[in-house]
Amino acid sequence: VLTVNSEEGQKIKKGELLLTLEAMKMEMAVTAPEDGTVMRINVKAGEQVSAGQALVDFETESQAKGKEGGSKLQSKVIDFSSLIVSEKARNPAALQENWEVLARNYVGAFTGFDYAKPAANLLHKLDTFVQAHPEFKKLTAELVVKACTAFISVQKLFQGRGESDTTQTTDAHEYLMHYLLRRDDREKGLPAWFLDQLKEAIKLFAWADQSSHESTTRALFHLYKASASTRVNADLLRQSLLYLQTLYPAAQDFTEPAAFTALLDQLIQVAPAGSTLMDAAVFARYDLVDRLLQDDLQIERQSQLAEILTPMITSGAKDSKALQEVIDSGHQLVTYLVSLYDRKSPQAKAILEIMARRFNRDRKFTD
Repeated sequence: VLTVNSEEGQKIKKGELLLTLEAMKMEMAVTAPEDGTVMRINVKAGEQVSAGQALVDFETESQAKGKEGGSKLQSKVIDFSSLIVSEKARNPAALQENWEVLARNYVGAFTGFDYAKPAANLLHKLDTFVQAHPEFKKLTAELVVKACTAFISVQKLFQGRGESDTTQTTDAHEYLMHYLLRRDDREKGLPAWFLDQLKEAIKLFAWADQSSHESTTRALFHLYKASASTRVNADLLRQSLLYLQTLYPAAQDFTEPAAFTALLDQLIQVAPAGSTLMDAAVFARYDLVDRLLQDDLQIERQSQLAEILTPMITSGAKDSKALQEVIDSGHQLVTYLVSLYDRKSPQAKAILEIMARRFNRDRKFTD
């Protein structure tokens, strides 16, 4: 608690400052939700408080009028998701530091770190931060991509096998234990595909030196922890992909669509059996990439159709090859033609002719 700005017995108005708090180097103002009277202040300046703790008891005007009915006092409790951030908290350095903590905690869940528990709350904290600071939207979207990459690397390491190793009988855990227990010649006797996947997984840790036994051993410890949390992380990633679709309408706004598509395809392959992560990845691919590609293709086809219709309307000229392409096209263009049709428009005759040929058994067009 930084300051207490009200007194017991004081009449207050809605929005009036009751006290200020500091959390994660950010000042937050606690204000009155309604007109009323401060009945009791439960904290003092300099005191440490926690989420859900009652800070101030107050009586609203409506409660004061209805005391005979046994109305109870209201308490202003700490809810960090709804506190108003003061102007001092908009310090760029403080915001960046808060963001880095949130980002570290979120990605840490996928790389075997217990920075924050339960993991399910991490996405809510990110969303709360982004709502207050929309300028971090793109960074948040990129963070979800990093989480996908980390999850895939861990799953490929513990599930993986070489493309030509179809008869593999050794569990990946045995290879890892073999690597972990050796101090010298750690790679001796291990298949190349396993070593490649291991090196990719260790790259998740910027501090890991692959030439150092202690460093790689520490990285392996966290990889094991990440693997043990597969179910929890799969659910967090599922929620993250759904959240990503609310942040941006298109993948191209925060990453390269082709690379993102390849990433989601890998995610679909390694998703745990029985989880809904696979469905979330499929939906994310459709909503963020495929649907927009289809829309672009539809616009292109509509433009081509307009080029064909124009000479038919103006001069009656018919390009056999182009018209045949329209006749053989899919149902989307037929839907578009129907939307264009107007009996009184000069296009009506041309549109009817194309649709008639489209639905005719013999679609061959001849002049």
